[in-house]
Amino acid sequence: MYNLFLEYFENSNKARDDEVLKAIHNNIALNLFDKIYIFTESLTINIFNPNVEIIKINERMTFKKMFEYINELSGNDHINVICNNDIYFDNTLLKLKDYDLNNKFLALLRRNVLEDGTSELFEFDKNDCFNRVGHRTDSQDAWIFKGHIKVPHNANFYFGILGCDNRIIFLMEELGYNVLNPCYDIYIYHLHLTNVRNYNQSDRIREQCNYDLKPSYLSLKFYSIGNDCNPTVVLHHLKLKGESGPFDTLLIDHIQCIDYVNKLIDNNFSDFFYELKKREDGKIYPNNYPNLLFWHDDNIMQDTEKEKYYRRIKRFMNDYNSRKCVFVYNITDDSFKTTEDINHYHNNIKTLITKEQFIKQKHFLFIYIRYDKETSIYENNCQQFIKLMKSEFNNIDIIKYCRYYDKYGLWGNIHNYKTDFSNLLKLAN
Repeated sequence: MYNLFLEYFENSNKARDDEVLKAIHNNIALNLFDKIYIFTESLTINIFNPNVEIIKINERMTFKKMFEYINELSGNDHINVICNNDIYFDNTLLKLKDYDLNNKFLALLRRNVLEDGTSELFEFDKNDCFNRVGHRTDSQDAWIFKGHIKVPHNANFYFGILGCDNRIIFLMEELGYNVLNPCYDIYIYHLHLTNVRNYNQSDRIREQCNYDLKPSYLSLKFYSIGNDCNPTVVLHHLKLKGESGPFDTLLIDHIQCIDYVNKLIDNNFSDFFYELKKREDGKIYPNNYPNLLFWHDDNIMQDTEKEKYYRRIKRFMNDYNSRKCVFVYNITDDSFKTTEDINHYHNNIKTLITKEQFIKQKHFLFIYIRYDKETSIYENNCQQFIKLMKSEFNNIDIIKYCRYYDKYGLWGNIHNYKTDFSNLLKLAN
């Protein structure tokens, strides 16, 4: 159940008042909120809708008072949304249905609505006095949490005054909440084309604040990077798999896999489809990557099948260049037959995880060494590889995974994935 809470007051400027009322009506028309509570000192707001409850108050609303009302009016499992009255939402709010909001307090950066009806995220001014650039870290116009909320005793300040957003996130952090700004996933729209404002600098909050809440996504993106379908199946059963990536259903030789991944990322997959060739068994491979097979795509030479991969590549590279991702890679135990094998994997993986963009986006590589039986004749080499990588790099994790092939087959015991891959699940949290 979604609840929306906001304060309305009649603006002396009719054009500005019309903007606020339009934002409110947009939220009603969205038909997403089960209940919309509007607090007002005025009796002039005429909204007749069964989902809207207008509550008369005798004085201007403070954050403390708003939280107290919410604790009284909402249930423990409700998703409660507070916003400034010139803010409206869209269906991106639905992403919160399957999102863990426990002990989280979301504070969202707005998208300013432009004259042509488009919108853009609020950015720092070009002449910012602190030389800050990009999307603002010091501005939030909507707040979201689950159920009842801890109430800061010193939140007796009004909505809409300068610094109220910076002060409230500081106080919520003090109360132990994980304060996040997932404005890249949840969109809020600020309707303020009139540019009429009713505050002044003298009203600014002077107490301690947080002016640096960085924009983010709701969650990490997880991608398989081979060498076969196994990581894709694992991610699917752990409910970590999002949209498909280019490596999901490929079969790539263990020795060549990470080398191919490095080359494809570096050249933006530009030669991925160059001179596709067919083996005697009908499996297709690119000329420049002879040990990469389109294992489940026998019709990859057709343009319609290629289009599917173009979409996956675009998605993968966009995420690689713009947000934190976890890349999942599996190696078989018999890949480490010699010291040369250990060095080969070490060097190729090092090339991947020390790329400038890999470090900039704070990507993470999760590797599991796949055994078919409990023990391996290459156990010592596997352990040597794990020790070497973990001692040198802090943006990877490596585990040993046994699928007990004779008993459970190709995918292992899928009912035990949560235990086998508990380290991977922890990354999602």
